[in-house]
Amino acid sequence: ARHGPAPPRPPPAPNPRAVARARTVAVVSLLAPEPHGAAARTPPPHCATMARGAAAAALVVATILGFVIHRHRSLAFASAAKNFDAQSFERLTEWVKLHGGRFHEALALAEPAPCGASRGIVAMESVHKTDVSKEPLIVVPESLQMDGLRALAALEPLVPDDVLKKAPMRTLDDGALITLYLAHERAKGADSFYSLYVASLPMQAPCAWAMSDGDLLAAISTYGAILDTRGWMGQVLEARRYVERVSGGLAEDYGDHLGVTQEDLTWALGIVSSRSMGGSEAPTLVPLLDLLNHHANAHPFTGHNGMDDAIRERAEFMAFGEDGGVRSEGETVLQYLNERGSESNPDWAWWSYTHDGEQPRALGVGDECFANYITEDYTPFDWFLNLGFVPVDALPPLTWTLRRCTHTNNSYPR
Repeated sequence: ARHGPAPPRPPPAPNPRAVARARTVAVVSLLAPEPHGAAARTPPPHCATMARGAAAAALVVATILGFVIHRHRSLAFASAAKNFDAQSFERLTEWVKLHGGRFHEALALAEPAPCGASRGIVAMESVHKTDVSKEPLIVVPESLQMDGLRALAALEPLVPDDVLKKAPMRTLDDGALITLYLAHERAKGADSFYSLYVASLPMQAPCAWAMSDGDLLAAISTYGAILDTRGWMGQVLEARRYVERVSGGLAEDYGDHLGVTQEDLTWALGIVSSRSMGGSEAPTLVPLLDLLNHHANAHPFTGHNGMDDAIRERAEFMAFGEDGGVRSEGETVLQYLNERGSESNPDWAWWSYTHDGEQPRALGVGDECFANYITEDYTPFDWFLNLGFVPVDALPPLTWTLRRCTHTNNSYPR
C-alpha cells in the first residue's frame, strides 16, 4: 500500500501503571450534556412465582436479545466497509506487523461473528494455554494509533496562520482533533498512511443519532419493554442537532484547508464516538483491536511493552499456580507482565486471559476473541446513544431475572 511518511510519535503514556485500558466515547459528555439514564423497572418476584408470566417473560427476553443480535448484524451488513474482505483483513494485519505489532497466526476475521455481531475475530486453530500465557496474541504499536497529539501535529501545518489565529486548533479537545484527522485521512484515499485502517471502518456510524427516524423509533420501542426509555427520543434528537453544530463548525473553520466536508466530519465523529479507546480524557483510535467485540467476562485491553525471558518465565510460574515470588500484593499476572521492564506501555495489546487477569484462557477452534470495554459506568442510554444498541450485560436486573427463567445463558463462550 502506498503511504506518506509516518506521523510523528507522541510522548509515552503518562501513567505506566494504568494497565487496563477502556474503550470509551470521546464526546459522550458533549453529546448528552443533560443528566440521563435508564432506570430499571422494579423486578418481578422470583421465577418460582412467575408461572402465569413465564411465557410473556420468555417473549420479552427473546425480543430484546433478538434485537441486540439483529442490531449487531445489521450494523455490518448495512454499513460495513465496502470491499473489506479476508484479503483486506490480511493486508491490515500485515501492516500492523510491518510496524512492529503482532497478530497471532491462528486468528482470523469472521463475518458474521459467532456472538451475532456483524464481524469479529476468531481462532481458526487451537491456541494452548501455555502459548497465550507468554505473550499477547494481538499488539498494535503506538505508532499506528490516532490520538490528539498526532492529529494536531499532522493537521496544524496544513491550516493557514490567519485561520489558526481565528480558530486555533490547540483549543480543540482530543475528540474533535481525531475527528478532523480521521476525516482528512479518509479524504486522501489510497495515499493515506492509514488507508488500510480506514478501509476497515463502517460506511455509516452505528450511533443512535445517526439512525433514520424509523429505525430510531423502532429501537426505542423495543427497549421500552424492559427499560424506562422515556426521554430517549428527545435526547437522541438533541445529540443529533449537537453533532450537526459541531461538524458544521469544524467544516466551516477547517474544511477547505483539510479537504473535508460537513458530511465527512459527521461520519468521522460517529466513528470516534463509537470506536475510540483510552477513556474520555485521552481518546485514541486503535486499528485492528477495534474489530474485537465486547463481553463483560473478558479481560480489558492492556498496555504492552516487550519483556525479557526472565520476566516471561516468572509470569508463567504465576499463571500456572506456582510461586514465582515476584508479585506485589494484589497484583495480577497481567499487571506484572505489562508493568515490568519499562516505565511506559504505549502499545495496545489483547491477551486471552480471564477477566481478572489471573489465568490464561486457551482458545479452541471457532472461539471468538472478546475484550471488556470497561466503558466507565455506561448507562443503557449511553450504550444506545453511542453504539446503537444495549449489550445484554448492560441490561437491568429485570432482564437478568427473566433470562434465568428462560434459561438464557450469557456466560463467556467456552
